[in-house]
Amino acid sequence: MIYGWWIVIAILINISLLGPAAVALANIFQTSVAIEFAISNSAFAINKVIVLGIGIFVLTIVLKNLSGPHFNKTYLMILFRLLLDL
Repeated sequence: MIYGWWIVIAILINISLLGPAAVALANIFQTSVAIEFAISNSAFAINKVIVLGIGIFVLTIVLKNLSGPHFNKTYLMILFRLLLDL
């Protein structure tokens, strides 16, 4: 597999795990951000819908791997990724 695809896969997993929390936080500040960057609320909201859509589809794949025989490996990878964000 080409190295670039590993980056794409890592980004998708990152969005699926952290996307819903980021969207929930963005909902609080939606009006302020839209005014500050001079964009419409609908443009800002469609971006959040795309992030949540990716999260829903990719998270099902991640959770399927968590429930399978690779639980420890997948759990440690997710834990390591979350620790890197701290």
